[in-house]
Amino acid sequence: MKRFNDRLPGLVPPGFPWRRELGIFGAMAAMVTLYSMRFLISWSYERQLLFRNGELLEGAVMKDFAPLIHPVVISYLLFAAVFFAVYSALGYAYHWRGAKPVYLMRRMPDRFYWHRKCLVMPAALALCAIVWGLVIVHIYYLIYICFTPEQCVAPGQWAAVWRF
Repeated sequence: MKRFNDRLPGLVPPGFPWRRELGIFGAMAAMVTLYSMRFLISWSYERQLLFRNGELLEGAVMKDFAPLIHPVVISYLLFAAVFFAVYSALGYAYHWRGAKPVYLMRRMPDRFYWHRKCLVMPAALALCAIVWGLVIVHIYYLIYICFTPEQCVAPGQWAAVWRF
């Protein structure tokens, strides 16, 4: 059975620097994850508003989860879309440089071979970004539910995320 690293060169155009692109993807994913931590800042600020002098205010209600998580969800979706578009464009542009293998790719018996070489890796990485974003949203939801006083949380917070 082939290892994952042995299969990756078959998913990109021949000679394409896929290791460098994976490194760039990892760095960008780390930056988006750091940006997503603004949820923790917003959540802690809203949580502090529930207390005065260390005591829980009477009738205090925590801000809903959906508006707090909205920037995080948008950032991961935007990251996935932009990375897919740029990385796909680089894959297609790569065929027009040097010996211009685009002409060879157009004559292949499998007419979708060229498109697979240019689109599979960006689609897989975009899917990874979306899945990682969902994992982060779930982690933040657990933080929201576990560390917010129970009487201050309105019911139906998780359903509100999908409606938002």
